[in-house]
Amino acid sequence: MPTRYSTPVENHTLVDEFELRWRSPRKSEDYINLNKFELVKTLGAGSFGRVLLVILEPMKSEYALKVLDKVKIVKNKQIEQLRSEIRILFAISHPLCVALYSLFKDNSYIYLLMEYLTDFGFAKRIQTRTYTLCGTPDYFCPEIIKSKGHGKGVDWWTLGILIYEMCSGNPPFKGQNEVALYESVCRKKPVILSSFSSTLKDIILQLLQKDPTQRLGCLARGTLDVKEHGWFSKVDFVSIYTQQMSSPFKKNVIVKSISEHRRRARSTKEKPLVISHKDTYADDFKDF
Repeated sequence: MPTRYSTPVENHTLVDEFELRWRSPRKSEDYINLNKFELVKTLGAGSFGRVLLVILEPMKSEYALKVLDKVKIVKNKQIEQLRSEIRILFAISHPLCVALYSLFKDNSYIYLLMEYLTDFGFAKRIQTRTYTLCGTPDYFCPEIIKSKGHGKGVDWWTLGILIYEMCSGNPPFKGQNEVALYESVCRKKPVILSSFSSTLKDIILQLLQKDPTQRLGCLARGTLDVKEHGWFSKVDFVSIYTQQMSSPFKKNVIVKSISEHRRRARSTKEKPLVISHKDTYADDFKDF
């Protein structure tokens, strides 16, 4: 498979590269089809299909193959959402993001050949702001709750929630129901535990600013303000980007061999992929 990464010098280069890829969406590739793969087992299933562990012959490379049923996509009016998901996945080129290597189709399915199992179904490209409401209520920021329209600042708010939860075990805002939770998010300050260091307290309060124009990461220096904050003083972001940093938490994981996956697959009944002799929805997916 082709090399998928470049090494951007600045954050704006990542954005420029994304926009360039977005404006030049890739189409399905005729040279690749299901016959080139060994279908090992189902990794997961969803509303529109399933994800298979596959092996590309003859290199014996392992991939996750997302198999999406055309009938279900059309009936649920998800063609445009799928098109957006594919464009976003192809537009992303970053060592820490899952890669979409290839796209192909047949009479019954759309296939996404991926590095790992992932789902960008809710992903959306925005240039200024959006009003879409989706996600987990605990992570909603004030501008989402108030339907004022929101932009990339919601991600910095979410980072603040995540840091708080990982350091305390609980979300910073609570309520007996969703209305009470939203009231807490919009009006109250997060409870700072006595165990929090001064830098941890500071980054949480700066990320959980109610006003997005005053939120850490949304100011003139953007991401640099976050990366240069004292709480991240011991983090080498370059080594993270180049994947040279060792994980501070190491867990013993038993990696199953392909032969073990095959053995387990033979012992279970995998539902076969039935491909129609006629492409009923050829016109609906002609741009894929």
